[in-house]
Formats: sequence, C-alpha cells, structure tokens
Amino acid sequence: MQLSEKIALAMLIWVFFALVLSMGAGLEVFLTLILIGVLVIRELTDSFTPLHLKERIDFFIYTFLVVFAIIVVRRVWEILS
Repeated sequence: MQLSEKIALAMLIWVFFALVLSMGAGLEVFLTLILIGVLVIRELTDSFTPLHLKERIDFFIYTFLVVFAIIVVRRVWEILS
C-alpha cells in the first residue's frame, strides 16, 4: 500500500468519525473537523512525504481555510446584525 493510499484511507476514516461527531452540530462543525484532520495528517506525514503529495495536501488545507474564513465571517456578521 502506497503512502498516498494510506493518507487517503486515514482521511476517509477521519471524515466518517467527524461526521459522527458533528451529527447534530451542523455543517460548519463538520468542515472544521475535516480541516483539523487534514492539518494533523499534513504534520504527521511531513518528514517522509514526497513534494507532489505535500502540494496536494496543501491544496486541501488552503481550500478548507478559505471555507473556515467564510464560516467565521458569516458567524461574526450574524452576531453583529
């Protein structure tokens, strides 16, 4: 089993776990938990991951950071309204 397959399997397990954890909390919590999972996997596999795989993981990190920023801005906007 290649490293990319192991990372994909770990993320699949984390997404299922995050789905169970955020069942009643909402989409915002689910997406935040996925972001946390991607950040943890990136940090744990940083020393032995090839560059092209790091770039793929970084793409997901940036994507989920943008989504997280949108969630935070929307929540702050709701509070201030």
